[in-house]
Amino acid sequence: MANPQDSERTVTVAAVQMVSMATLDENLEAARRLVGEATAAGASVVVLPAFWGMLGCGRQAWPCLCEVLTSCPALAVHPMQHYLSALAKLHAIYLFGGSMLVKPDAADAKPTCTTLVYGPTGDLVARYDKVHLLKCNLGRTEHDEAASTLQGDPKQVPIVDLPWGRVGFGICYDICFPEFFRALAGAPLMTISAAFPKQPGAIQWETLVRARAIENQCYVLAAAQGGKPANGHPVSGRSMLVDPWGTIVAKLDDEEGFVLGAVDLSVVYTVRTMLPALESRCL
Repeated sequence: MANPQDSERTVTVAAVQMVSMATLDENLEAARRLVGEATAAGASVVVLPAFWGMLGCGRQAWPCLCEVLTSCPALAVHPMQHYLSALAKLHAIYLFGGSMLVKPDAADAKPTCTTLVYGPTGDLVARYDKVHLLKCNLGRTEHDEAASTLQGDPKQVPIVDLPWGRVGFGICYDICFPEFFRALAGAPLMTISAAFPKQPGAIQWETLVRARAIENQCYVLAAAQGGKPANGHPVSGRSMLVDPWGTIVAKLDDEEGFVLGAVDLSVVYTVRTMLPALESRCL
């Protein structure tokens, strides 16, 4: 937990909200534009939503959009990794790359649903493979993510140490599991990249994000898909930044754009000092 006297105790962060389009190229361009706008507004940490490059393309196209992880992404072969690395370097930011499908090699193997985090030099600084794979039957929508996606190692603790503090991060369905966020070692900022279905997700999403902030006495920066992507399935939108008291600092509805706000480590310190709930926990 950072001391409030730290000179670099405040950082400006942004969550990008996309309305994904039908082609990867369109989504790459939208991400480029929105990340540029967010950094121009002062953000040094930017989070993209889940499947930012793929959601609107439709599931039938996803096998062709999987990428093999590489340290030297080429635009023609690894377009999403290339863009993430290039944008992080161009704007000298930490870029949390939403989620994408990553295969272990070029063979016909199941991919993981993965967040890649790039630093100001364009280098990959953290990776997380999603552990909570969605299984649901919502009447008109039935989905079993495990049928096409490999579960990440449940022992992972997705944390990255930035110059000003520690950040924990998760993907979409992870937000439904309090113990996942409790395992993130008291990070003062936690991020979530999501693409919640509009029904019933729109009802649950805000409550879940605020609950995770209150429980862990931290900021939660939540980047969501919004509107009606080209695949035809409406999603929740409502990207937001929530403070350790559970107060919404900034929020979008379901339009394309970004939310911007300050993460102040002294606020985290104050909340945890006034109400030391994390220290009082005995379970």
